[in-house]
Amino acid sequence: MNILTFVDPSPRGNWALQLAKEFSPKLATRIVLLATEVHVRADPGLLDRAEEGLEAPAGLVVEKKVRAGRPRRVIVEEANAHPYEITIFPPAGRNSLQRLIHGSRIRTVVRKIPSSVLVARRPAPRIRRILAAISASAFGQTTVGAGLEIARALGAELTAIHVLSNIPIPAGGPPSQGDSKAGGDSRMAQLLEKAREEFRMHGLEPRILLRDGMVVEEVVHEVDAGAYDLLIVGHHIPQGADLHQDLAERIILWCPIPVLVVQPRKVKAGVAQGR
Repeated sequence: MNILTFVDPSPRGNWALQLAKEFSPKLATRIVLLATEVHVRADPGLLDRAEEGLEAPAGLVVEKKVRAGRPRRVIVEEANAHPYEITIFPPAGRNSLQRLIHGSRIRTVVRKIPSSVLVARRPAPRIRRILAAISASAFGQTTVGAGLEIARALGAELTAIHVLSNIPIPAGGPPSQGDSKAGGDSRMAQLLEKAREEFRMHGLEPRILLRDGMVVEEVVHEVDAGAYDLLIVGHHIPQGADLHQDLAERIILWCPIPVLVVQPRKVKAGVAQGR
C-alpha cells in the first residue's frame, strides 16, 4: 500500500506523522512525505526530521517530496498525480467562520482526490479501538470490510454503528414513494446480516450498535462514550450539492479523533488492497 503523508511545522503535522508511523509497519510498503515549498524554505530540516520520526521498518520505502502552493493544493495535486491508497493530512485548524471565509481543507481534499483519506486529529498513543459508521447503501459494506482489515493489521478491536434516522438532510434527496417502513426494515435487516457476515469471515464475533436519532450527533456521541481511537466512515459525494456538506463531511468536522474516510473509487473489498 502506498501512503501519502502531508507534513507541516505545526503540532498538527506531528499528528499526521504519528498516524503514518502506526500504519506503516503493517499496512504500507511505501510512504511519501510531502511538504510545501514555503514550509521547507522556512524549515529546511522539516522532511528529514519527519523521516527520522517515522522510524521506518526495514523494507519500507520512504520518499520526500516538495511542491509549490498552499497545503490543500499541494495535497490534491500530489494525490492525483500518483496512485495512493491512503492520504494522511491534518486539518487546517480553522473555526466555522474561518472555514466560511477561506474554505475547508478537509472538504476540498476529500472531494478532489481519488484515495481514501485519514484526517489527522490528535491521535492516541496507539489505536486500540476502532468505530466504523455504516450506512444502508451498498457502499456501507465496504466500510465494514475496510475497518476489519485495518483492525486486524493494527491489532485493534472493531465496533460498527448504524444510526436509524428518518430526518431529511440538506444534501439528500426526498424519500422515494416506495420507501415504506417495511421496505426500510428489510434493507436494515439485510445490512446488519451482511455486516455480521463480514465479522465472521474475519473470525470475529459481530460487534454492531444500533442507534436512533440524528446521524452525526449519534456517531460523535458514541465516539466519546466508547473512548475510540479511530473512526471510519464511507464518503458519498452528493450530486449538485456543492453548497451543502454531506453526512460524512459533517461527521469529519465534528469528530474529535482521527477519521478515515473510505472512498468508493479506490476501496472495493478492503483498504489494504495493493499491500
